Amino acid sequence: MAIGDSVAALQTLDKGFEIYPDTFLLLIEIVNFHLSAGHSEEALKYLELARSKEPNNPSIYFAQGTLYEKLGNRELALKAYNDALRVDPEYFNAYFNIGALYFNNAVELYEKANEKVDAKEYNAAREIADIELRKALAPMEKAHSLEPKDL
Repeated sequence: MAIGDSVAALQTLDKGFEIYPDTFLLLIEIVNFHLSAGHSEEALKYLELARSKEPNNPSIYFAQGTLYEKLGNRELALKAYNDALRVDPEYFNAYFNIGALYFNNAVELYEKANEKVDAKEYNAAREIADIELRKALAPMEKAHSLEPKDL
């Protein structure tokens, strides 16, 4: 990677993992390689393997959540973030991302509401957006309680 040969880097990582399949660090390096290369589906595949090797590592679930979110699958992202919280109920990043997910959903719903011409339709759409926004409050408050200096 240092000399810019990503093909050789991936081959080396794959070969190393083939020889040392129980080396968690190699597995994470493969995940990081795919993340930096924008290969989300490949990264998810290796994250699933990492999760099977270290099921009590909340950062693996969190990484899966961020990838699912990037791929537009908010339902799986939310599940992964909640899985991270089942492993570590004090995991700041998961709470923050859950809050951000609901907040971003609400923003999209408000934008759709603003497209409504009919007042009754607008109010109904706005109410749905308000409900979604309120879902962001508890996880954001929990994140703030865990790291009050994080602005």
